Amino acid sequence: MTTLGGARVHVLHGLGGCGKTTLARFVFDETVSSGAVEGFWVGAASRFALRAGMLSVAAERGATTAELEAVQRGLRPAADLVWGYLDRPGTPWILVLDNADEPSFLDGGWIRPSRYGTTLVTSRQTQSPVWGDAEPHHIGLLPPQDAALVLSDLAPSTGSDEDALELAQAVGRLPLALTLVGSQLSDQLLEAVTMADFRHRLSHEPSVQIDNGSVPWDSDMRRTLGSTWQLSLDALAERGLPDAGTLMRLFSCFAPGPLPISLIRPGEIEAAGLDGLQPPLSSTRVASCLRGLVGHALVLVEDFPGQDGERPTRIVQLHALVLDTVFRGMPVRMRAPLLAAAARLFVQAFPEEVPTPAGDRMRNMMVPHAVQLLENAEPASARRNTGLGRRSRRRVFPAP
Repeated sequence: MTTLGGARVHVLHGLGGCGKTTLARFVFDETVSSGAVEGFWVGAASRFALRAGMLSVAAERGATTAELEAVQRGLRPAADLVWGYLDRPGTPWILVLDNADEPSFLDGGWIRPSRYGTTLVTSRQTQSPVWGDAEPHHIGLLPPQDAALVLSDLAPSTGSDEDALELAQAVGRLPLALTLVGSQLSDQLLEAVTMADFRHRLSHEPSVQIDNGSVPWDSDMRRTLGSTWQLSLDALAERGLPDAGTLMRLFSCFAPGPLPISLIRPGEIEAAGLDGLQPPLSSTRVASCLRGLVGHALVLVEDFPGQDGERPTRIVQLHALVLDTVFRGMPVRMRAPLLAAAARLFVQAFPEEVPTPAGDRMRNMMVPHAVQLLENAEPASARRNTGLGRRSRRRVFPAP
C-alpha cells in the first residue's frame, strides 16, 4: 500500500486549481492498483453528496439493507454505521473525501482516524477544527522547471525549453492554468502560435484568440478560473462573510507582489470610505474576512523578512491569476469606487519620503502596486478619479 506517513488522516489543501484532486487520484490509483487495498472515493462538496457517498461505502463494506434503512429513518447515526464497518479488521482501505471545501459538512463524525485504513481529504480550507490531528499537506505552485515541463509535454512543437519557462512564469505556474494554456497551444487549427507568441499576446491583449477553432483566452480560461475562486467566496458569504468578496475585489486592484498588511488596518479602512461599497467592508470585519480568505487559500499572509535586525513586515501575498480573474470578473459599476478606495488606501499607507533603509524597502514594495493601480484605472478619466494623478506619480517615482 502506498503510504503518506504515520498519520491516518491527511488533508491536501491549497488554492483552487493547484492539483489537489489530481494528486489524490494518483495516490488513490497507486494504492489500489495491486488489489490488496480497497478504495473509496466520495465527493464532499455538499452534505447530500457526502452522506450518500459514505453510505455507499458502508454498503460495500457489508452493511445490511436493514441497517441502511434504519439510518434513513433516523434510528441510527449515519456516520456511526459507516465507521463501524470501516474501523474493523479486514482488507485495508483508502478513503478519499474530495472537494471538502466546507469542512463543517464533515461535522458529526464523518472524518475519523482508523488503524485499518487511510483517509485523504482535498480542500481549499487550510485550517479547520474538523481536521483534528490530521496531517496537513500544502499543495502550492509548481517549481519553475516542472511548470515549464507541463507546457513542453502538452505542446512540444510550439517553443523551446526557455520559451516554456517564460510562459510558465507568465501564467503563474498554476497547474490548472498551465494545462489550459498548453491545451490551447496544442489544439491549433488555422495558425501556428508559438509559446512566445502566446506570452506576447497575453501581456498585450486582454482577450487572446489563438485561432478560429479555439476558445478565447478571455472567455473560457477566465471563466474557468473565475468560477473556481468564486466557489470559495460563495462559501464565505454563506458563513456570514459576504464582504470577504469585497476585500478580495479590493486586493485585485493591486499587483500580485507583496502587499503590506498595514494597508488594510481599521483606521485606513474607515478613512478610505469602504463602508460605502456594496457589499460594504467595515473595519470591524476586515480581520474576519482576511482569515476567511487565508483559510480558503485565496491569499497568503506571511512576514517579509527585515534586514539588520529590523522587524519583519507583515504582507499579503496573492496569486497573479487569482487577482486577474477577480478583477476582470468584477461588475463595471464596481470598478471605479473600488479603485478610488484602493488608491486612497495606497496613499495613506505610502511611507514618508525619509531616506531610511526601511522606508526605501517599503517604497520599493509599493511601486508595483502604484503601477497596477494606474493600469487598472485606464482610461485617463478613470485614472483621475482614483486620485493617482501626476502628484502621486512623482511621489512614487522620484526624479533621480
